[in-house]
Amino acid sequence: MKLLLVGIGYRGYTATYEQALRSLGHEVTTYVGLRQYDFLTRARRTLTVTVPAAFGVQRDYLWSEQSRFRAFVRRTQETYDLALFVNADRLANDRILGELDERARASGVWLLDDFDTIPRSGLDFASFDHRATFNPIEARSLSDARGIRFDYVPQGFAPIAPAPMPSSGRPLVLGAPYPSRREAVHALVGAGIAVDVVGKLWPQWVTPSAQIGHEGDVSLERSVSMSGAARICVNGHRSPETGVSPRVFEIGGAGGVVATDGMHAPEFFEPDTEMIHWSHPDELVEPVMRLLREPALAAAMAERSQRRTLSEHTMKHRFSQLLASWGYA
Repeated sequence: MKLLLVGIGYRGYTATYEQALRSLGHEVTTYVGLRQYDFLTRARRTLTVTVPAAFGVQRDYLWSEQSRFRAFVRRTQETYDLALFVNADRLANDRILGELDERARASGVWLLDDFDTIPRSGLDFASFDHRATFNPIEARSLSDARGIRFDYVPQGFAPIAPAPMPSSGRPLVLGAPYPSRREAVHALVGAGIAVDVVGKLWPQWVTPSAQIGHEGDVSLERSVSMSGAARICVNGHRSPETGVSPRVFEIGGAGGVVATDGMHAPEFFEPDTEMIHWSHPDELVEPVMRLLREPALAAAMAERSQRRTLSEHTMKHRFSQLLASWGYA
């Protein structure tokens, strides 16, 4: 099948989606928008948004990105079986999708963030031919509220091979300092367990010390490698009721033990044998201590988690499920 993959520039995930789709035998053309930090995007934002604003022309960054994508759609001569927007619905509007109809036989969107946490462009999701979300609760609620079908397709492990690297021997907390993650760090440190945290915003909430190691933002590839090296990785969600985050699968795929509060995580990994599941941060202390005392037990749990991830939970599996649910088996 010939696909137009439309993604955003967050952490390089779109490149891994392209790799997964190609591994399924699809021909893929990729468009990446919302590259907020590269030089060309910043220059275009200045020229098309900031400068006109000085003369009373009110535009925003999303308008600039949609204009860029619309120009791509207009100049492309390719035709596609499916235009697949992976968490990139903000790049589209009804006019763009109307013009894309001339290039693609169908369009579909897969949401990988909670609906209410990301600013939307106002696009009616009925404008897409197919829709899916990583959040099973929202799959039902959005379908009911909007009268259109949203399929449930969870996140998965991007095709990234972890690189060998030394371990500090400490549990790792990787990502934005959500309240659940901060509480987990305080519970572990309070019990005398030193931890490492990764993310540029952590110093706003914790003071790096002998008990709390800190590293700033890292690439997607390095985060996967760190997850495997750390062995024990504590993951908390913005809300435990949300869909399972990609990091849960990245930890498993890298060969780490995930300790997560995600309500739906036990649907993918067996608690106590393939993962640690917690609801309150105090519940982390005993199992983390046990795994630190018994590295062989941690290694066995990590091996089972990795085997499960690679056999059932990769992005290749997810895209296969997504396309099958839309009738492209």
